Amino acid sequence: MTHEQLFIYTIDDIVQKQYNGDEYSMIRACGLLRHLLLDESPLIHLANKNPQLKIRFIISDHEDLYFANWNGVCQIDLHYIYEKSKEVTLNQFMSFICFQIKEHQYKVSEIINIGCHREGGIHSQPVQDEKEAYMISIDRLILIDQRLFLESINSICNVVVNSTNNLYCAIKGHPPTDGFNHFIKLP
Repeated sequence: MTHEQLFIYTIDDIVQKQYNGDEYSMIRACGLLRHLLLDESPLIHLANKNPQLKIRFIISDHEDLYFANWNGVCQIDLHYIYEKSKEVTLNQFMSFICFQIKEHQYKVSEIINIGCHREGGIHSQPVQDEKEAYMISIDRLILIDQRLFLESINSICNVVVNSTNNLYCAIKGHPPTDGFNHFIKLP
């Protein structure tokens, strides 16, 4: 299987996990996101060797962490609500702070890694520091009918699928079946 084919299957699998919307699927999506974005040689770069497209991630330019914290919304894809966005590189995307709980800020890369390593997205390891333990414990105490952690993973998936549409089309010849305006809310 080529890197390009693996990329197509990975994006399609991320979308399917979002449609499933259950906790297991969203945690498994973290493993796909890690492979796509965080590995030593991220799959997105390997698949983009031939078309060599400029890959930018379209994220919220809404910096109101207070709103994200108290409404259980990961601020990364709020531009769908506020229509305020900015384009960032992969490194900037991985460093983007999705939300803050008390003094702990959680970046995209940390959310993906917690899903992969602490929640069982790839393998299960014990919690390594206070920040991880705090996020996992507070996430289970959220009173809204959604989990902040899972909503954050879903929001990251929305950004990734939307931001990689050009590469997907360059490889496959047409957009994913749900088109270019990919925005899935968890059930």
